Amino acid sequence: LVVYNAVDRLDSSKYKIGAMLLDLKHPEKVLARTRKPILSPEEFYENDGKPGVAYPGGSVVINDILNVYYGGGDKVSCVAQVPISEILSVLKKNMQSEGKITPVKN
Repeated sequence: LVVYNAVDRLDSSKYKIGAMLLDLKHPEKVLARTRKPILSPEEFYENDGKPGVAYPGGSVVINDILNVYYGGGDKVSCVAQVPISEILSVLKKNMQSEGKITPVKN
């Protein structure tokens, strides 16, 4: 499970957080990706400073809850929570037949 941030073409003014599932033995293969962000900077503290920015700094599962630690507005540190079963259920619905990450060559 990878938690990441990105800008989408529908709203390029906000950096949002998404999730994807990679193959355990072949991590260059993307198995599934959330179609919508799992977190979008909407709260005042996520927009105070540099508006529209949420970026994950790490995540951990505690007692079956995914805790995503993220920065908001380049000013605050936050945590968001979701049951791990819920995020995995969403990813399972979005399973892809083939997806591949191309490594950067030096």
